[in-house]
Amino acid sequence: MEFHNCKEFEISEGRVSAKFTVLPEYFQWLAKDVADTSHWATGRAVLSVDTTDSTKALELADQFLRSVGQLLTLAHQHHVFTMDVSCYDGSGKFLLTRGFSRRTGEPGTGSLLWGSHLKEFLDLALPRLDAVPAFRWGLYLFNEVTALSTHVAQMQIPSLWTVLEFSAYSFSESKKRDELLSEHEVEALHKPMKEILSTMGYGDDGTEEEIQKNKSKRSEVYTQLAQLKHRPIKTLVSELLAEYSLTEYLGEADSFYGLRNDVVHGRNIQLNGINYAIAISKFVRMLQKLLFSMAGCYDRNDFFKAPITDKSLTAR
Repeated sequence: MEFHNCKEFEISEGRVSAKFTVLPEYFQWLAKDVADTSHWATGRAVLSVDTTDSTKALELADQFLRSVGQLLTLAHQHHVFTMDVSCYDGSGKFLLTRGFSRRTGEPGTGSLLWGSHLKEFLDLALPRLDAVPAFRWGLYLFNEVTALSTHVAQMQIPSLWTVLEFSAYSFSESKKRDELLSEHEVEALHKPMKEILSTMGYGDDGTEEEIQKNKSKRSEVYTQLAQLKHRPIKTLVSELLAEYSLTEYLGEADSFYGLRNDVVHGRNIQLNGINYAIAISKFVRMLQKLLFSMAGCYDRNDFFKAPITDKSLTAR
């Protein structure tokens, strides 16, 4: 966690309350400028959990800390995680502990969030993780791609698009706007489509071999008709961005969708490493803006540094 000028803060969510305190070594760590090469413990968290069951307490604590870690990974632009977690009873007697998972992303610095607003950010975002459609899983997928996975462009591009597509479908589904035609309506199209295909030479006339080929062709067409049950993904993306007043980035989303299609279908795209990096960087910034909007704080310019407050996707 990047505390910056924040020394401690307290937050709560559900049955868990927590106090986060910066470690004295944090400021030495900043002075040494080693964050880009190593993971460092920067703070200590003391949690109070409303239960008398130690196993349940550890479970609730883990859920809470994972949620905090996911939100701070987004805000800090690098993996933020908790190490060992120990459980004590009300008298201070040690009960049990949970060890560190050992799975970490690349270290780094570059927080998008001012340290003085850590508490306000988490107070706003934590309750919205499950209340806002697609927020928790969109956040998880985004962090998995940007903070925990190997940064290979041809893998990142479709994975980053999946974050947006998942969010768009989940939002549309929550509004009951994901369906274009019902299954019954799609099936009703088969008969007139068969007649049309017959006039095009794909009927049941000809040799046995020709009839089988025509039947196979019609089956392929019917398979494509089944896609009409769902509204076009680009329409859903447009509605999602409109919901969060981010329609100015629709062109960027369209462009990245085309790039995604080229990559997943193995097309020979004329992009060098630099152009890949630029396309990915801009789309990542758009997704960050979307996720901060879902968190309910994108409009808080006092929270964020220039990369988020600036409308440009290339701002630094």
